[in-house]
Amino acid sequence: MTLHRLLLPAACAVFLLACARPPHLTSDAATRRAMAAAVKDGYVLRDYKLPVIHAPEHSNGKWLLQFDALEGKPGHQFLVSVDDRTGDAQVTPGN
Repeated sequence: MTLHRLLLPAACAVFLLACARPPHLTSDAATRRAMAAAVKDGYVLRDYKLPVIHAPEHSNGKWLLQFDALEGKPGHQFLVSVDDRTGDAQVTPGN
């Protein structure tokens, strides 16, 4: 086996590991930012379950938090995305 056949896979592995970075925000910080944005948009959080959280490695650098209504309040949900780099939160109404 030639040297370049050994080095190329090793170089690719190092590159991929260097590109994968852990989230900047913690899940708690992302949740606090999402909740603050939701309240600012007029949502009453006591009417919703705790959010389902999706970490940024699966969502293009954004934390995604899904808020579903409590029982007895069907059909109400919304989504908040929190940018892991900037911390900016955006609320998307559901149904």
